[in-house]
Amino acid sequence: MRSRRLSEIRERVMRALEDLSWELGAEVFLFGSYARGVHLIDSDVDVIVVSEKFENMNYVDRVALVRGMLPPDISFDVIALTPREFEKGSPLIREASRYWVKVGARPELADRSQER
Repeated sequence: MRSRRLSEIRERVMRALEDLSWELGAEVFLFGSYARGVHLIDSDVDVIVVSEKFENMNYVDRVALVRGMLPPDISFDVIALTPREFEKGSPLIREASRYWVKVGARPELADRSQER
């Protein structure tokens, strides 16, 4: 029963992230316990969202926009970046890239981030 519930939650998460990617024209990277397949029922979902729509938006507004598009009953930890910020890289991006699951339609971003 528990494993079925975990599978259902993961399916909901993946659908929500695919929808988010489509709606924002974004590249979405799932990392953390969900990407590694070791999440628990109460685990939060760690995501990096990269979108040109974030240009000229402050960071708090970006996160609020993304969070408002995701299921309210699932905890998400959102990192919302512009493509330029993502390409610039950071220790967090380097660490997450070791095991992330990419959701979306801009594979060139994931390829370039691996080079950091």
